[in-house]
Amino acid sequence: MEDFQQLKISSGEYWDLFLHADQGLLGRCYFWYKGEEKDLMDIPEMATLELRANGARLKKTLEELFQPHCFNYQSLNMRTPHLHFHVLPRYGTERKFEGITFTDENFGYIYRGGGGALLDPSILVKIRDAVAEKYLGLGRLPPI
Repeated sequence: MEDFQQLKISSGEYWDLFLHADQGLLGRCYFWYKGEEKDLMDIPEMATLELRANGARLKKTLEELFQPHCFNYQSLNMRTPHLHFHVLPRYGTERKFEGITFTDENFGYIYRGGGGALLDPSILVKIRDAVAEKYLGLGRLPPI
């Protein structure tokens, strides 16, 4: 899907949350920073608190929807020179969604990406909608 804005789940003061177009790991998402800082260690404290709170909310969402075995987190800034933070649910066994089987081929190792590149955009929208419904349905978080 070329227009990544179509995969937006939520917007906060400092971070936007998107479903990643590569769904080799079912529910893979990322937080996109709205500020100018390029390094996670340079962002304001309030931005750190928002990332922590919304990251915990996303973790709970993905646990309820897809029951991953664990999570990996990445902020590499190598291919995209803008601060963003990946949330990678990891699966020791296959998952099914909308009749499609998702297998984490490298469970136990670093995820290299590329496993979901051929998903039809309509499936991406269905995954986005499932995540958004659960994520937004958790209610408002207390102020930070």
